[in-house]
Amino acid sequence: MEKVTEENVGKKGKIKNFFQKNFLNIFIVIFIFIIVLCVSMYNKWYGNIETYTVGNGYVEKSTDTLGYIVKDESVASISNSGVAIPVIEQGKKTAKNEIIAIYKDSNYDKYLEEIAIMDKDIESLVKDLPYTYSSDVKEIENEISNISNLALKTTSYIKMQEYKNKLDELSYKKVLILGSLSPEGSKIRDLINEREEYETKSKTSSNNIKAPITGIVTYKIDGLENTSDVKSIFSYSISDLENIISKYSNNDQNKFGIKVVDNYEAYIVVKEEKGKNDDYISEGKTYNIKLPEINGVKLSAKLEKIVDSENYYYCILKLSNGIENIIDERACSINIVWKKVSGLAIPKHYIKQDPEKGYNYVTAIHIGQYLDIPVDIEIESDNVCIVKNMSDENLEKYNLDSPSEELKVYDQIIYKEG
Repeated sequence: MEKVTEENVGKKGKIKNFFQKNFLNIFIVIFIFIIVLCVSMYNKWYGNIETYTVGNGYVEKSTDTLGYIVKDESVASISNSGVAIPVIEQGKKTAKNEIIAIYKDSNYDKYLEEIAIMDKDIESLVKDLPYTYSSDVKEIENEISNISNLALKTTSYIKMQEYKNKLDELSYKKVLILGSLSPEGSKIRDLINEREEYETKSKTSSNNIKAPITGIVTYKIDGLENTSDVKSIFSYSISDLENIISKYSNNDQNKFGIKVVDNYEAYIVVKEEKGKNDDYISEGKTYNIKLPEINGVKLSAKLEKIVDSENYYYCILKLSNGIENIIDERACSINIVWKKVSGLAIPKHYIKQDPEKGYNYVTAIHIGQYLDIPVDIEIESDNVCIVKNMSDENLEKYNLDSPSEELKVYDQIIYKEG
């Protein structure tokens, strides 16, 4: 038993007085210590946790590269001494032997003069007809006004001629509609019939330049029209393909000429480095192609043949649509999508791997519980994976029971750092 002395009583009194005087400060220190301890424990078990809501998305495996366009094209034979005037607009379709341009000479000038006289006479007679404008005539007049405004702004000879042809066509169409109001045997009807006969006769003139094949008309030539042949493309060697790539890449010619491009058959040659998308490149598959520099045009093409070299695949893809967009292209920037997979999209770092068995899983929050759900990765990019619930085959492979819950859209999954 401790002996009670005056000294002991004094010490205890001082301690008691100290606690009484500093109670608030001591309480604050203890309270802060408890908070720090709680925060530390929370961070250890629950801190640095991210959550993510599962959604649908897609991942593409694609290549930004150059595509080399091999087309079936035929240049119309024209005289160097005459000036050819376009009849069919650039980029429009024509049939074989259809008139696509006319030589401008004295005969053509006489034809235009006669047509102009007839049109003037017809319009004079039309003005005297008692008629009410139809909606068709109003639309034609609006279109004439719009095209006239466009023609005033262009400096291209080809465009100006296209606008002129369109205006002539619309003006005559208007005359025909108004002329139909006049009775049979009238002077205006006779003039219209005479004009049609004159036009029909002009179509047999030697001044006419006709389409050598059916396809899309273009008035641009570059001197490479006969350097490749679509009919022989599948027999091309690596050196043949490299020759096309070299010529098409270095060509900068662009001059006036007349040719027709077959819009039903064309090919794109792509040189793809090995080791990047080997698993997705396969003959017989159809791939989507984007042309970012040509108004974002999208095409589809079937990979008909792969020519294998030591470091590259030379892929020959047959176009099945949109050839009219590339009639003047030789080499153009393309984005070719080798594979696109849609499904449950998850940030890559949310997917964990079991340290013992090596399978992939995510941790989901289900009814307040954390559940580890095994998944199969279908495709991945640098940051995102497209996953699906693990197949029965893989569950058996990793000796796993079927999970009680499956991963679905809108599920919350977590990632804990460390």
